[in-house]
Amino acid sequence: AAVDQQLKKMSQEHPHRKVAMIVFNNEVTVLGDGSGAPVTLAGETLGNADALRRAALEFGANIHGIGTRYEALNKKLFELEESSTTALGPALLVAVTIAAQTRGSKVVVCTDGLANTGIGSLDGYATMDALQQAAADEFYRNLGTTAADAGVTVSVISIIGEECQLERLGQLADATGGDVERVSLLTLKDNFSNILEKPVLAFNVTATMFLHRGLLFRNADADPNANRFTIQLGNVNADSEAFYEFG
Repeated sequence: AAVDQQLKKMSQEHPHRKVAMIVFNNEVTVLGDGSGAPVTLAGETLGNADALRRAALEFGANIHGIGTRYEALNKKLFELEESSTTALGPALLVAVTIAAQTRGSKVVVCTDGLANTGIGSLDGYATMDALQQAAADEFYRNLGTTAADAGVTVSVISIIGEECQLERLGQLADATGGDVERVSLLTLKDNFSNILEKPVLAFNVTATMFLHRGLLFRNADADPNANRFTIQLGNVNADSEAFYEFG
């Protein structure tokens, strides 16, 4: 219901805005704007980043404004059923690749489960060896960089009480100026609405702060002898903030 309300509102207030829906369990199904045949990605494809990108690029050209596609997308939405495992990593890669074709796009990830299928799997993260953990971290870090460079904001909504490894997914939000929300089912509508209503004001933003020469920054990434510090903020909206510590 939370997603449907936002789709309906968007179709009325921003009918030319393009909306694509992607659902995932043990497969990734690209529903797009709901008007065409879904594209299902499964099996070995879920572990192949290049194959996932190619599929996303082919599908991305066939998405139209929500004003003429709301009814079709709404029908697809209410046909969804929960099932099986969670191919979150592959779904994210497909979503970012589609969104990257239009600067200022947003990806909103709603999940109640841990990424445990395909590329970016975090299943058993605590028991992985160092190389496996590094590979998983690198996937989300690189995806965040790709999204930020393309002017795409990624936000993550997870359900309270579920294990989703938000510290990994949070890398995407941090890199792109998105939000990370842990919500109850009762407040999902409000959180979803707040994320969608924040327009991106600028892309790939870099902020530099200057201090009096008698002051120094305490940030671990700053030059201990410098009174100037630069931070990459990615995409920013009216609520974006940056914090500095100095003395």
